[in-house]
Amino acid sequence: MTTQLKVQLDNLARELKASAAAGRWAQVAEQDRQVAALLAALKPAPAELAQALVALQLVHGQVLAQALQHQARLEQQLAKHRDNQEGMRAYHQMEEMG
Repeated sequence: MTTQLKVQLDNLARELKASAAAGRWAQVAEQDRQVAALLAALKPAPAELAQALVALQLVHGQVLAQALQHQARLEQQLAKHRDNQEGMRAYHQMEEMG
């Protein structure tokens, strides 16, 4: 059973990393839910899984950092879009006045 759980943890870590690298954020969210469910079921976690759990935790932290960077980029794009919309609105108002 422990070997099967280790394989499952390793697979989740690999899939999570691949999904984040490909920018498949919906899959990342689903895999994150799978990780949370698996970890909740493993309390307390067997000592034999310590290495796999540490590896998964490392990948999870990396993916979280990537997600936060992606979120920041999206927020910047949205802010730029809003600024452009406001500029266009002002331009059209000026045209209507002139």
